[in-house]
Amino acid sequence: GVPAMAPPSAPLGRPASAAVPGLMVVRRPSLTVVSGMARPSAPALPRVTGAAEPVSAMGLARLERLPRMAAPPAAPMLAQKRRLEALGCGPQPLSRPPPLRPLPEQRPPPERAIVARGAARAMAPPSQPSGGFLVIPAPPRTGVLGAEEEDQVISDPSVLAALEHAYNARHALKLELPASRGVHFEDRARARAEHAADLLVPMLPECARSALLGASEAQAWLPLAQQDALLSQAIRSKSGANGDRLYEAIKTLVFISAFAEAMGLEPDSMWPMPRGSAATLISGEHQRAKKAGVGSRGGATVGDNFRSSLKFLVEHLGFPIEVSGTVVSGAAPSAKASGGRKSVAATLPPRFYFHLESLAASSEDSIVRFFARSFLLCAWFSIRVQDMERTKFFPDSRDPTLVVRGWVKCSKDGEPMDLFAPAKGILGDFTWLAEYLESIASCENQAFPDWSGGWGCRSNLSKATSLLAGTTASTTSIRAAFAYIVPP
Repeated sequence: GVPAMAPPSAPLGRPASAAVPGLMVVRRPSLTVVSGMARPSAPALPRVTGAAEPVSAMGLARLERLPRMAAPPAAPMLAQKRRLEALGCGPQPLSRPPPLRPLPEQRPPPERAIVARGAARAMAPPSQPSGGFLVIPAPPRTGVLGAEEEDQVISDPSVLAALEHAYNARHALKLELPASRGVHFEDRARARAEHAADLLVPMLPECARSALLGASEAQAWLPLAQQDALLSQAIRSKSGANGDRLYEAIKTLVFISAFAEAMGLEPDSMWPMPRGSAATLISGEHQRAKKAGVGSRGGATVGDNFRSSLKFLVEHLGFPIEVSGTVVSGAAPSAKASGGRKSVAATLPPRFYFHLESLAASSEDSIVRFFARSFLLCAWFSIRVQDMERTKFFPDSRDPTLVVRGWVKCSKDGEPMDLFAPAKGILGDFTWLAEYLESIASCENQAFPDWSGGWGCRSNLSKATSLLAGTTASTTSIRAAFAYIVPP
């Protein structure tokens, strides 16, 4: 602290009352000009003297302009402690905690353990069951449709009967598909596309033919056979990887034709199809599928799939169907908004890799070992089963023993996929890679050529006797082979 000192006399030109007693001011060092620069003659650190110098009027004004710190609160913790003690919430003497209440042997039934919704929580009277649980009953739901009642949008008996007739007609449709065994996947896809196009061209109404070919009056000179050939060529270009989209379009047209027949209408009277008619068909299919509850998601995506089929008819086949608008989009939830468990491609567990690598490294030459190596390489690249029939493996140009090279002609997005990875698994290097690539060279490097053998060789590879060069196994045969090689 600074000792108390008597105020010095006021300087000239200032009254004595203007001096501030007890305030110490540090003197500035005198400056000496050397070569045009001001250099202090005193040390840089100020020296505090034992005498206080009064502040001048200018210095006092500067001090008043400086920001002042607010005074600290007067003992805030002490005041808070006193308020708590006044309310009886202060520190209490230590005592033994109360004994815990024993849990009931059985839980209350689910219908009694319901939590009220929203603001009704405070309105619902609480109850105390015998089990010791506090249960707040939910208020009755009034004015809100249940899950089953919300799907019952189509209620007219005649419309429901027509929808049921249309579904039965589509379900009873039997298509004689081209042979899928003993052929190459390119030949199989081409045959399926040509077969579906030959079925679709006669089913096209005049409005769809005009949308694809143009005005019929301007091309009256074009023979009908030539028009059908042009339409077939255009339809085959939209068949996809294996023609499934065209077969789905055929089933949709059979459904629409059967619905018109059950309603007492001509088939051509359905075109053009307005939004209300399209929404009725979509909602009817969604309602039927949800009631049946079949599939991994309980039929929640059937309505959306039917809407996608209608969009395919509009975008690629020229059908006049209004598939845009709120009525059509709200007729059935989308696949993403339908909820439920979604079917996705899963990664193989490690034990499957161990099993496949053990079979692949076996010294016994067999068809089971051949396909075990194919499955292992495809699983290493996470290739889908639908793409395995279009997968080829070939030696790497730089290092054929340490690098796995492959190629998928058409993947899920319609684009080819190049494969490249080290020839090394969980249990070690693929020392058998060169031998495997030599064996598939006779099968046009196809990872899954078709096979032949005795009765039951499709589900039991041990009965297979030979591989068929120049062919590709179908997706169904590949799944059956995987189920045999990797048992559950």
